[in-house]
Amino acid sequence: MSNSTVAPLVPEQCYCDPSVVLGFCHQGGCTAFAAIYLIVWFIAMAEGIRRIVINRRNWKTAIYVSNVQLTIGVALWFVRHIMLLAKVTELYSMAVLLTFGVAFWVSAYLWILVSWCDIILSVNFSKPIQKTFIIVKYVILAFNVLLFVGWIIGNTIYWPYYITNIFFGIYGFGITLGFFALGLMIWREYYKVSHIAAHGQAAHDTYAKVRKVTMLATYVSIAAIIFTICLIASAYKLPHNPAGAVAWMFITRIPLALFVYTMLVVLIPNRQQNRVNKDKEWAEKMQRLEFSTNAQSNMYEETTLSMDTATITISTGTNSGMMEMSSAVETNKTSNGSNSNTNSESSLGILIKQANIDIKQLQTNLTNQKGLNNINSRLHQHYQLVLVILFFINISQCVYFKGYADIFGQFQNANSVLFSKDSFASSSGIEFQLVDDMNIKVNISENMVSLGMIQVCTKGGDCSNSAIWNPVVIDRIIGTPTEGGVVSVQGQYLQGSNSKLKFSKTNIMLNSSSDSSTELLFNFPTELAQQFESTDVNVTIQIRSTVFSSRFSFLAPKIDTISIDKESSLVHLEGSSFGVNSSLLSATIDGIPIPISNISKNFYVSLDTRGIKDYFSYAGLKKVQLKRNELFSKPMEIKIRPVPMNITTVSSDIGGLVTVYGSTFTHFRWNNTLADVSIWIGDILCKDPQPLLALPNRFTCKLGPVARNKQTADLVVKVIIDGAESNKSLLFSFDIPALYYSKQNVDIIELTGERLGFSDDLNKTTVYFRDFTLTPLSITMINNTGLQLLKFRISNATAVGIYKGITLKFKHILSNPVDVIISPVITDITSPPTTGGRITISGVFLNTKEISKISIIGDDGGNNKNNSNTNVTDCRSMERVTPYSIACVVGAGSGGNILINASMKGLSIAHSFSYQSPSVHSSTTINFFGGQVTVFGDNFAPKNLSVTIGEIECTDPRLVSAEVLVCSVDQKTIPSPVPIDVQNVTVTVNGLVGSASVFTYIQLPTKSPLDKQLKQLAWVIPIGAVAVAFVILTTIILSVRMYRQHLKKKAVKHFLEA
Repeated sequence: MSNSTVAPLVPEQCYCDPSVVLGFCHQGGCTAFAAIYLIVWFIAMAEGIRRIVINRRNWKTAIYVSNVQLTIGVALWFVRHIMLLAKVTELYSMAVLLTFGVAFWVSAYLWILVSWCDIILSVNFSKPIQKTFIIVKYVILAFNVLLFVGWIIGNTIYWPYYITNIFFGIYGFGITLGFFALGLMIWREYYKVSHIAAHGQAAHDTYAKVRKVTMLATYVSIAAIIFTICLIASAYKLPHNPAGAVAWMFITRIPLALFVYTMLVVLIPNRQQNRVNKDKEWAEKMQRLEFSTNAQSNMYEETTLSMDTATITISTGTNSGMMEMSSAVETNKTSNGSNSNTNSESSLGILIKQANIDIKQLQTNLTNQKGLNNINSRLHQHYQLVLVILFFINISQCVYFKGYADIFGQFQNANSVLFSKDSFASSSGIEFQLVDDMNIKVNISENMVSLGMIQVCTKGGDCSNSAIWNPVVIDRIIGTPTEGGVVSVQGQYLQGSNSKLKFSKTNIMLNSSSDSSTELLFNFPTELAQQFESTDVNVTIQIRSTVFSSRFSFLAPKIDTISIDKESSLVHLEGSSFGVNSSLLSATIDGIPIPISNISKNFYVSLDTRGIKDYFSYAGLKKVQLKRNELFSKPMEIKIRPVPMNITTVSSDIGGLVTVYGSTFTHFRWNNTLADVSIWIGDILCKDPQPLLALPNRFTCKLGPVARNKQTADLVVKVIIDGAESNKSLLFSFDIPALYYSKQNVDIIELTGERLGFSDDLNKTTVYFRDFTLTPLSITMINNTGLQLLKFRISNATAVGIYKGITLKFKHILSNPVDVIISPVITDITSPPTTGGRITISGVFLNTKEISKISIIGDDGGNNKNNSNTNVTDCRSMERVTPYSIACVVGAGSGGNILINASMKGLSIAHSFSYQSPSVHSSTTINFFGGQVTVFGDNFAPKNLSVTIGEIECTDPRLVSAEVLVCSVDQKTIPSPVPIDVQNVTVTVNGLVGSASVFTYIQLPTKSPLDKQLKQLAWVIPIGAVAVAFVILTTIILSVRMYRQHLKKKAVKHFLEA
């Protein structure tokens, strides 16, 4: 293309600080940056000029020199920001103003440090300090000169920006250390001087100066370190967008402004007002300190330490060197020497229970007790009375057992035992055994089972003692259900007429309906039983006029049958002893509390299981239990049985994975815990049962090889889940190949099943297809299913259609048959150019003689830019190439995944093809101002056409032909600086991409290196020379003043020594 296509107007460029090259520009932000900081530097410059004028009489001081340098630096930056607003593009003048402006600021701070060295030298006459700080002073002056020399060199060679930041950072860090160290030393000298009494103007001046020095040291250290950190950080942290570039410039200038304004704020010119008042305050302060010299150090310090019982006082004196310590501790003691004995009197009661008591031993023991001699004498006086008491016989209790009774009491000198039913007159002697002096054992005979009297006689024939005899042994009372029944009292010697059972706190009394010696029966009607709600009731039993107390309890609930109503979510229980009060009855299923919906007539209870929905859909044993008044029923089991329906088979010689199909095959319980599952095939335990998570109601388990002498057919399958065993008859046999389904994959038939053969020995399996006997191509396992996939190839000459009865034989066992559908398949279509042309269609089972029509769907001929996919065209001029391939001609188009449809004997065969991708051969070029680019190549088309050159878009692409296209590059999108390497041209046509590195930008001519250096020197040398001359002249003047001061000090010193 000719240059006439380039736009005659060049768009206005974005202008920003030319010394800061960030790659981004925001015109509004850059202008605001220049204007705002112009005001900042103007204020600082005006204040600096004002101070120069009002302090012109003190022009020989370092403070004044620092103020001048600070003002010069601010003036340079002020001029620079005027140039920024004027959009001056000359780079080197902007750089010189920037660097030398900061250099004058740094030099101003260095001159302050020089004056601080003089202060230290004037107040501290230590020889090391004198020698050290003279060296430090001249090192600072050397660094001051080096600062300007460095910037002359830097601006001459124009070194990179990060070296500029590092150079500034080094001086900023040095200023931080210098102000901190020298400020600390001056403050220490002030602290020493403050211990010397001083009054008047001199004291005030000293105080004000040192306070100013301290403030300046603190603020400058902080400002300098912030200045240093910000400069170094800004060299590594750069912005990534125009807004970030503006923010970066604003932030990096803040430490510079802080650096300048710190000195302006701290070094405020002296004011004379209120001087008298300040002198007075200073004098009063100094007087309150009461300073004294070492000659008046005869002072004492006294310290007192107080404790609870002592006081210690320590006094020290510097003249006498004496130390006194006194202490006093007081303790009070109280003693009482008198002892009092408390006489106590105790009374002794003697209860003699055994006849063999040793009277002499008792007498000895009593004599040893203090104050009991009178009792000893009285014991001897009543000795005969004691003997009478010791040989007295008394019966206290009769305890009955099966076959015998124990009689307890006082039986010293017992001789016989008598039993009588009615009176003592008819008493008869019975056999007895004297166990000890307090227990007699007698046998109970049948004639003794009645109400009577028992007597124990002494050797002297005294039978005056007696006790009631009524042998009854009650072992237990068996209660009734809550609906009533028969109360059973079981034990021994229960026979007798008119036995009664009475319930406490009621008027209910039952009469015995039996007269057995071991069991009494009492009828307990329902209407009476329902009056009790408590489990335990106190009862009394009267047998032969003797009343016994005991406890009666209703029987625990009993569950007989359970039925489940899934529609209403109710569980119905039938049994007994349920009671009639639902508040006293509770129910659980596997420990889960279940609300009671209804209770009826002690026998029927309904449980509401809506809170455990689908609980009975999980296989296993469910335990139902009732509780009434802390009495628990025996758990009743509900069996939710798994139902096996089908099972796969495995080889008997190697075993394998078996899959069982059925219903209620739950691997998890209702609470998401794992169920206990076991599967038995005959007497073989199928190991490691696992659910098929992808398919419900299926378990897999592993069978090992089976011995040859074992049964391998018609084995009963049992599935047990949480104790519930299946009861449906399902039989299993080993070694049966199973085919489940088939699939065509081009000319490969895939059969899916189990026990189809060995993957490493394919000859063990034979496939029967039509009249052919085939060997599999492969047999593989399908992941996580336990199924096998068998593949075999069929001939390309096979006619299309449905083939029934495909089987296979493995280990001489024939499988079940399956069907397979053979359809024609297109396998490949060649790609035509975008201008259209001949394509070749290849496939299998593709009888080209029977193809009647080939249609192309979704292409619009390549003449439309939209994405319409509704166009249908025919592939023209069909021509048979081979028995299984055909050629035809398609029209112009572009893109991929274009659907083609071939019609064959009523079947529709679909496939897709792609047009050829675009290719790029060459292109024209442009310069920095943009313009039109022409791209040459092949297979260009207008549909979804786009062009990129490098990283930028070439807009408005227009197709000239299938080999040529043109597009436009906007000047605003061209990178700056303009790339010099070869750019990649990428053409996209309807999703297909072609690219090549063929494009280069036209580079604009640049100035010669000699012009650049001359221009640099024209700015740098004059300003650098003036700066160096200023520094050298200032150094000479201050050195002369310092030398004169030194001579004066030396003269004063000689005078004092003289």
